[in-house]
Amino acid sequence: MSRKKALLALVVVLVIVAVLVQVRSASGPADGMCCGSAQPVAVAEPQPTLEPEAMGPPPAPQADTEPSVEAQAPPAPASADVKLPRLVDIGAGKCIPCKMMVPELEALRTRYAGSLVVDLIDITTDQATAEKYGVRIIPTQIFFDAEGKELGRHQGFMTADDMVAEFAQHGVRLQDEQKAAD
Repeated sequence: MSRKKALLALVVVLVIVAVLVQVRSASGPADGMCCGSAQPVAVAEPQPTLEPEAMGPPPAPQADTEPSVEAQAPPAPASADVKLPRLVDIGAGKCIPCKMMVPELEALRTRYAGSLVVDLIDITTDQATAEKYGVRIIPTQIFFDAEGKELGRHQGFMTADDMVAEFAQHGVRLQDEQKAAD
């Protein structure tokens, strides 16, 4: 009789696991969550290109909210005719991986000033941008060439070196301002 009870217990456990997996997949990343958490994100159709002029600077943070993932817009290129590759990071101030991205993105801004535009978009203040680019999970990094053509996307945390490698994988070589100064 104990063998039947053990078998029955195993079946019950398997059923519970199957239900949990099904529930998890129903509310997982494809449903628009922050790294699989319960923070909703806009779901829309992806757009293949970005006009660099169309993005404009990130919106100003609101005083009554938590610290945002937004940062100041990078300085404009010396010539308005200069087109640069662009990295758009879409996240939120309450998302832990999004907060972890801020120093990585600031490092890119500093290290590749003049050869890369880095935009940080907070969906809590700019939901329209997330919808425009079909962002389903935050943080999402979108890589664009100098002509505004989307090269690729990454969802989740990514180091500055990995982002540079992503550009290089698509044939975009960034000029390291720190090395150029040495």
